Amino acid sequence: ADPLTLLRFYRARNRNIDAAAEMYKNTMAWRSSYSIQELMDAFGTEGHYATDGGRVTDPIDWTWVPHPNTLEAELAYRHAFFTRLPAEISPEPVLIWRAGHADYQGIVREDLVDIMIKAFIVHLEDALQASRAASLRKGKLVRARLIVDCDGLGIENMRYLPILKKIITLGKSHYPEVAATVTVVRAPGFSAAFYNLVKPLLPKLLQEKIWLLGRDFHEGLMKHTGLDAKSLPDFLGGDVTDVEFAKVQPVPSNALDYLSQREFQP
Repeated sequence: ADPLTLLRFYRARNRNIDAAAEMYKNTMAWRSSYSIQELMDAFGTEGHYATDGGRVTDPIDWTWVPHPNTLEAELAYRHAFFTRLPAEISPEPVLIWRAGHADYQGIVREDLVDIMIKAFIVHLEDALQASRAASLRKGKLVRARLIVDCDGLGIENMRYLPILKKIITLGKSHYPEVAATVTVVRAPGFSAAFYNLVKPLLPKLLQEKIWLLGRDFHEGLMKHTGLDAKSLPDFLGGDVTDVEFAKVQPVPSNALDYLSQREFQP
């Protein structure tokens, strides 16, 4: 791996070289066993990865584009609440999570948790590789800006904390130092209590990156991330209208039947 990627592991383990080396070793083994190559080929542009999960294309250029190549990926993208904004928006990758629009109940009811976790790993991998490419071009560590939109999030969603725990564990174990900031916007009144439940699951380094903002968030977002309101998607009051997967679809009954009732048409 390049030195700037290794730096992510070093920082994530509090600058402990032995701990960082162990984390890197475990991540490389996980990438091979989890078949990152097959996953990224299924969810987007094919041909960027070797069978061990390493890149075969030049890491300074990240041209992978999300689009489904399997029925499973097509189903996952319908209900995904996470995406990355177009690269021209910012020199740093900008990630958007529409946490308040996800159909958590439907995902659990229809047994889509594992499929959605695969889609989320694809999202994290895309964020890492976009950040890696930007880092190599600039010659310094570049990390993403994560915006979590909580509009519509209800207190009943707290029951799905075990799923969130599983996602967080994957992220902190294998995708270190991907985000520079985490800005939670349009946070409901109970969000502070919800965050206190989630906080113990987060690495201390990540805890220090999180800001909670209410509905009038544009000034705070600018201060925290440097992002102008105009560079945001239109559903956040910005000018960007072509965000992929911005409309999160509810999960229908018998959603898994979709995988057996037809063949994938590219």
